[in-house]
Amino acid sequence: MKLKGANLTRLMGLVVSALLMQGCVANRMADVKNTDVLPKTSPNEATVIFFRSNRFVGSGLASPIFDVSGPEPKFIGVLYAGKKLAYTADTRRTKRFMVTTWSDEVLTGKWPADFLGADLEPHRTYFVRVELGQTPRSGYTLTPISADDQNVDESLDRTSWIRTTRKTQQWADGNMVLFKRRLDEHVRLPGTHARSLTQKDGR
Repeated sequence: MKLKGANLTRLMGLVVSALLMQGCVANRMADVKNTDVLPKTSPNEATVIFFRSNRFVGSGLASPIFDVSGPEPKFIGVLYAGKKLAYTADTRRTKRFMVTTWSDEVLTGKWPADFLGADLEPHRTYFVRVELGQTPRSGYTLTPISADDQNVDESLDRTSWIRTTRKTQQWADGNMVLFKRRLDEHVRLPGTHARSLTQKDGR
């Protein structure tokens, strides 16, 4: 099968970006060998699990994720192919999450951020799939998954846990100007977090 035009350009960009990313962001996250990684929640907290399938297309691109519910973005972590991470969220206010596509400032053009709203219930666990969008310029997106989804456990079993480190946080802090730019470009646009997690989506 021959690739032409925009499809070939996009594929080349993803491949080159993947090569760059091997020494850029991926090695700043830490693999977690202990299976007991889900944090214990307080009476006002819930757990949100973000995961990415292990797919070739876009596999080298990182997906930095943030909690943008407050006045300043809070760094959650960086996802890449075949990985998952857990985040403890305060349920006393509606949450808003943002994902960006790194390295959009380097090779892949001005890919936008994507947003997800979340109304969470204490002591429940919620699931969000991070996946490449359907168009060449959509970047990575956040998709809420219902706890009743029959495929969610299988998808999670095919991924491995990671956690942030001091170096990961330093990397995020060093690039926060870029991430805030993505947030500022979209925060006032209608429908930027039309998708959302609801309380009944948890388990």
